[in-house]
Amino acid sequence: MNANSENQAKGNKLWLERIKWISVVGLFLLAVGSKYYLHITHMSILITLLLIIATCVMLFLTTKGKALLLFANEAQNEIGKVVWPTCQESIQTTFIILAVTIVMSIIIWGLDRMLVRILSFITEL
Repeated sequence: MNANSENQAKGNKLWLERIKWISVVGLFLLAVGSKYYLHITHMSILITLLLIIATCVMLFLTTKGKALLLFANEAQNEIGKVVWPTCQESIQTTFIILAVTIVMSIIIWGLDRMLVRILSFITEL
């Protein structure tokens, strides 16, 4: 009997989740439709904005929406833990990268010129 009540509770939660998603899609379609079918007035902009807010609220009431909010919160916390380089470190790193890029460009250019001369020597024979 206990397993039957658990299955019924899961079924109710599944239906509730589906209803939430259907309302999210419906509110979104209403928001898009209100933008296209209402004339541009302050009231139509307000209605569209309220529909978008209602869509977001309903979205965040779903299981996936709650997971999204949790992920965003954890990402924000991780960003706070990042140690950012100082201005001086950024400038020094930029100059190092620039110098290495120039040196590698010269080396590749030199190899290219050498290969062109070798191939032109071989093709002249």
